[in-house]
Amino acid sequence: MKIRSIIILLTVPLFLVMASVNGALLYFQQKAEMSRALGEQALAAAVVTAEFVAAMDAPQQELAKPLRRQAMDAASRQIVGLQAIYLVDADGAAMSLTTDSIDWTPQSYAPVTEGRIVRTGAGTDRSRFVAAFAPAGNRRFVAARLDAEPMFAQIEEIKRAILFIVLVSCIFSAGLSWFVARRIERELRINGQSLAAIAAGETVSNEDGLRIRETRDLADAVRLMGASQVATEMRDRRVIARNDRKRNLGEAVLRSRALLFKPFEREGAGTRIAMRICGDAQPGAFFALAASDDEASAVIGCCVAEDPFSALAQAAAARRFIEDNWIDMGAEKCLAIAREAYRIEELASIAWRSDEPLPQDTRLLCIADAHTAAAPKRYVSANPGAMPEEWLAAIELLLAPSGIFVAVGASGSADRNQSA
Repeated sequence: MKIRSIIILLTVPLFLVMASVNGALLYFQQKAEMSRALGEQALAAAVVTAEFVAAMDAPQQELAKPLRRQAMDAASRQIVGLQAIYLVDADGAAMSLTTDSIDWTPQSYAPVTEGRIVRTGAGTDRSRFVAAFAPAGNRRFVAARLDAEPMFAQIEEIKRAILFIVLVSCIFSAGLSWFVARRIERELRINGQSLAAIAAGETVSNEDGLRIRETRDLADAVRLMGASQVATEMRDRRVIARNDRKRNLGEAVLRSRALLFKPFEREGAGTRIAMRICGDAQPGAFFALAASDDEASAVIGCCVAEDPFSALAQAAAARRFIEDNWIDMGAEKCLAIAREAYRIEELASIAWRSDEPLPQDTRLLCIADAHTAAAPKRYVSANPGAMPEEWLAAIELLLAPSGIFVAVGASGSADRNQSA
C-alpha cells in the first residue's frame, strides 16, 4: 500500500468522526432548544388564559358571548402556531375558546393541578404538536396546543445542513490528505533517488527543495552515507595501492608460510607439545608431528630449493610425508627418505614415549644460529612451570628470534603442580 493511500485512509475517517460528532451535538442541542421554546410558548398561552378564566364565575357563559369570542379569536391569532385552546370543566366537558380551534380531546390529560407541558404528540392526522395545561380553578383547566411541524421542518433543514457539512468535511479531508501525502511522497522519492545514486556510485547532489524537516534530516543522512561510502572507497583504493607497492616475493612467501605453518599446540603420547616458526626463518623451514597413543616424535627442518616458492612447497610436502610415514617406516628410514626427496639441509627431531619420563634437556628443540638458540634455552630453564605454548609465545614476543622452535612439556598442568 502506498503512503498516499495510508494517509487518506487514516485522515478521512478522523474528519468524518469529528464532523459527525459535532453535527450530532448540534442537532440534538437545536432540537432540545426549539422544543423547549415551543413548549414554554404553549404553557404561557395556557397559563394566561387560565388566569383570565379563573376570574370568571361562569366562564362557559361568559366566553360564549360574541364579544368575548371575538376577543379570544383576536388574541389567539397573535400566538404563532396555535392550533387549539380549550377549557375543560370538572365533569370533562371541553369547550373551544376560539372559533378556529381544531378538533382535539384534551380531557385525556385531566386532572391538572399545575401548569405542565407535553413536549410533542401526534394528532388524529398524525401531525405533531406541543400541548400545555394550566389549572383554571374549580377543577377546571385550560389546554393549549401549538403546531410542532414548523419546528420539525427546521430540524430537518438543520439535519440536511449537518449532512452537507459532513460531506464537505470528507471531501476537504480527502483533498488535504492527498496534498500532504503527495508532498511526503515527492520528498521520499527524492531521497530514494539519492539512495539509488549512492548504490550506483554516483555523486549525491544537495536537495534544497525539501520542506519537511524529517525528510531533510533523511536527506542529510543519505548525503552522509554517500560521503562515507566515497571515503571508504578512496581509503580502500589507497590501501590496495599501498599493498601493491609493498607486495614482493618475500612478503608473499611469508604470508603463505603463516597460513601453512600456524603456531601448533597439541597433546601427544602423554606430553604437551608446541611448535612455531618465528621471525625471518628460511622459506623452506617446517615442523612436523607424528604421534600415536604410546609414542610421538617432533621433527623440524629446512628445505633448500632454487627459489623461495619451491622451498616452501617442499617444506609443506616434507611435513605431510613425515607425519604420514613416521610410524610405519620408522624414524631413521623416514628421515633418510625425506632428507633425500625434499632436499632437507637441516634436520632435528625429538621422540618420547608415554611410559618413560621426559628428559629435562629435551624441553626445547630449535634450528637457529648459536646466539639465537642460547637465549630461548635460558628462558625455558628459568621458567620450568610454564606450558610449552607459553614458552614459545613469550620467546617470540620478548626475544624476537628467527628460527624453528619446538617446546615439549608434561601433559596438562603437571609441570605447574610439580613446580609449585
